[in-house]
Amino acid sequence: MAGPAGLVFAATLLVGCAKPDPANPTATLAGSRWQLIAIESMDDRQTVYRVPDPSRYTLSFGADGQASFRLDCNQASAPWTGGRNTSGELRFGAFTMTRAVCPPPSMDRTVVRALPDVNAFRIVRGQLVMALEVNGGSYTWAPAPPSTTP
Repeated sequence: MAGPAGLVFAATLLVGCAKPDPANPTATLAGSRWQLIAIESMDDRQTVYRVPDPSRYTLSFGADGQASFRLDCNQASAPWTGGRNTSGELRFGAFTMTRAVCPPPSMDRTVVRALPDVNAFRIVRGQLVMALEVNGGSYTWAPAPPSTTP
């Protein structure tokens, strides 16, 4: 696959079904909704934790620059910046979160502690992969069905 057509095809494979809005090509994440499916550590073990019930960990990117989270039995929100095109910088500001004690094996505290370390993202085969600073691992999110709550 040489030439420009091959490059376009390869780029299409890399980003999967995620396509920027033609009316606003820089607003890929705004208005999108995701559910957490996996957490990958970058420590010596390089483990991947598969989230048993992704619907309990969701993320909605508001067009107003505010992100809303469902983290098991808690709700959280934070401002977000970046999120343009299909890869690049992504940052979350200060979080507010309810403080209910979720029954084990909840990961709500683990996830909210890691989110301020997010510094980049990419869309791979239709999934959102958020990278954490200093080889801190990654969080993989799949598109979530529409909902009226985060």
